[in-house]
Amino acid sequence: VVSVSLRPKSSGLCFAARELGMNKQQKIVSWILRIIGFSGMLAIGAVLMPFSWMLSIHEHLGLGKMPSEPIVEYLARSLSAFYAMVGVIFWYVSFRVPQYWDFVRMVAILFIVFGGVLWWVDVKSQMPLLWTLQEAPPAILVGLWMLYLHRQGSREL
Repeated sequence: VVSVSLRPKSSGLCFAARELGMNKQQKIVSWILRIIGFSGMLAIGAVLMPFSWMLSIHEHLGLGKMPSEPIVEYLARSLSAFYAMVGVIFWYVSFRVPQYWDFVRMVAILFIVFGGVLWWVDVKSQMPLLWTLQEAPPAILVGLWMLYLHRQGSREL
């Protein structure tokens, strides 16, 4: 019987002691992940908010009248739940960066790819230019920054 644990080896140390063991790049990455993770967890609000609020926000953003079919509500809520879940994962990893250092590299690459996909989706969906510029380039830049930090930080290990 093979036993697989997804839990990294834990030093049993509190957060402050764990951060002392991080190099400069790992500390920066931990804060990037914390900020993204916390922001992602805020999406739980969209999972729980009344659909009428979603319709109003959509119109307020200048995106026109939002369709009210069940699939639209399902996609809005499930995507928000997914963002919240990913936020929790990033938050968790942010306190264990040295143990998940290789995962950080993959996340950085995925951010770059995700930014490109967002750009394509935004253009294809005819989203306003300002929307695209506030969404896709930051994702790409965060990915590039994390990849740079990962490369620099790996040299110190």
